[in-house]
Amino acid sequence: QTLDKEKKEAVNIRKEQLKHEVREDLMSKNKEQENFLINQRDEKLAMLRQDRFRLVKKKFEEKKLEYAGNIIRDLFLSEQSKIDNKFFELHNNLELGFSKALSKINITNKNQ
Repeated sequence: QTLDKEKKEAVNIRKEQLKHEVREDLMSKNKEQENFLINQRDEKLAMLRQDRFRLVKKKFEEKKLEYAGNIIRDLFLSEQSKIDNKFFELHNNLELGFSKALSKINITNKNQ
């Protein structure tokens, strides 16, 4: 009877040990899976950050080019405006010069 009692007690102790081992094993596997999922999430977040950085950089480059184009256009229009003004000034001076020359010719012709 004491032998049976000791066997039952030994079996119960072993059952408890196995329960703890299984529980620890499951907890260990859960922790491994959790770490794996955390690492996967972190990798995906890093990829998303890189993609966002590339997109922002691309947009920045586009805006930079657009801005540079606007500056060049404004400078060109400004220079074109200066050229147009000089052209009109020269044209007016030529007309004035021709009209003065014609009037001198007319005065000279009248004096003769």
